[in-house]
Amino acid sequence: QIVDASAYLNSFQLAPYYAYSTTEPFYTFGHIEHHLNGMITNKIPLFRRLNWNMVVGGNALYVNKNNNYLDAFVGIENIFKILRVDVVVGYQGNVINTAVKVGFGGLLGGSISNASGGNVVISF
Repeated sequence: QIVDASAYLNSFQLAPYYAYSTTEPFYTFGHIEHHLNGMITNKIPLFRRLNWNMVVGGNALYVNKNNNYLDAFVGIENIFKILRVDVVVGYQGNVINTAVKVGFGGLLGGSISNASGGNVVISF
């Protein structure tokens, strides 16, 4: 499935919308993303000419040992200066979901971050 990506550092990419809402007194979640800024793609001639860059990251939620969620992604950003395409794998219990997500940004604003290095959001 190919779908529009949610905000990368503020949401979970494949989690069911209400499945992980919680009234528990303690839960924790984190979002991490790192822009490789050509560390790998500069070694590939076509990617170097196109100025496409890789980005990797993950999102996690822990409520208790029976209620947790994890997703990880790897993607290419700066496609035509406005697109980002990610392959996302979500893990919940014994179920693994995979999807291709498309994010818009760059000249249009939106989901693509132009930050150098990585971004991290962790909450308790």
